[in-house]
Amino acid sequence: MKNILAFPSKHPFNKEVIEQEAVEWLVKLDSDIEPTDDELQALKQWMSRSPAHAQEIKSLNVFTNNLLILTELNIPLVKPEPKAPVIKRTLLSGRSWGVAASMMGFMLMLQQLLLPIAFFGEDIESSNGYYASAIGKHTSIPLQDGSTVVLNTNSRIKVDYTEGFRNIHLIQGEAHFEVAKNKQRPFRVFAGKGRVEALGTAFTVYLRKEDVEVLVTEGKVELAELNTTAQVAQSIDDTRSLDAQNQQDPALYLAIPVKQFGILEAGEGATMFVSHRSDVKASRVKVEAMDDKERQRRDSWRQGFVVFTGDTLDEVVAEISRYSPVEIEIIDPELKKIRIGGQFKIGDLESLFDTLEFNFGLNITRLKNRRIEISAKK
Repeated sequence: MKNILAFPSKHPFNKEVIEQEAVEWLVKLDSDIEPTDDELQALKQWMSRSPAHAQEIKSLNVFTNNLLILTELNIPLVKPEPKAPVIKRTLLSGRSWGVAASMMGFMLMLQQLLLPIAFFGEDIESSNGYYASAIGKHTSIPLQDGSTVVLNTNSRIKVDYTEGFRNIHLIQGEAHFEVAKNKQRPFRVFAGKGRVEALGTAFTVYLRKEDVEVLVTEGKVELAELNTTAQVAQSIDDTRSLDAQNQQDPALYLAIPVKQFGILEAGEGATMFVSHRSDVKASRVKVEAMDDKERQRRDSWRQGFVVFTGDTLDEVVAEISRYSPVEIEIIDPELKKIRIGGQFKIGDLESLFDTLEFNFGLNITRLKNRRIEISAKK
């Protein structure tokens, strides 16, 4: 019996070892110091060792809500799961957004390393899934067709490419799209009740509650409203339920008729306002052109700045709050009307607070739990 050999419990593919190493990676990535390129490459290599390694990272994410890793490595937070293998075009459907939301915690840097460089002719649907950006972060997502999406702070999208269409659903926040030309597959962005179709172009879409802001930086886009009052969507009462149904059936958006508003060209912007009337069951959408001030502000985030040109303090606080987890409260309602102008670097709240204190005579009080109060100096 002396020849009996015991298998080591610390074998590199042992489940306990993989679990321990995954936890160590989470601890390292959750530190205040951002991981280096070498560390991200090492993480990529670790995850590629076996399906169990990659799955363990994703499984642990359910319990860690403070990390966003996968999107930055170009891996969808949640990949759509195929239904019964019948017709490829209708197979892809996302899990409910509740599942996606629970996975938002850990997943933002794993994207850029694990998705190979996109080549035309490869499986165009391989980058389908949900993607998100953290508060204060910009995230660039190269898609399989050669297009690129840049997510602004705290934004979420669902990529849903099929054999006939390239559809992206802006679920939250703001995104800039640089679209690769492909006349056989129209590129469409759905946001709230709006649809923006690219005509060989680059453009930004911002979903502000229910209103949709569109800014074209290159080429042209066509604006349209989803006609949710049509018979095909009579059971849909609001935009959120529309999104929920789409996650179960992506073809739903393709079936809904649209009301076309016209074409925006490079340098033009517009807002699709959703208004609700008590005497009409469905909401109505109207389009208004952006002025120069608004176009300048809407595009400044891509250069790393927020720009204000006479905006009220209330508007300034609402805008900068998008880029920071700090809660900012204006104590005196009268202060909300103060007009602010200037350009501020995203993430540099102290410069803004210094300006408010020294140029506008306001008092900035820093409290615990990431809270800031703005009040008038006594």
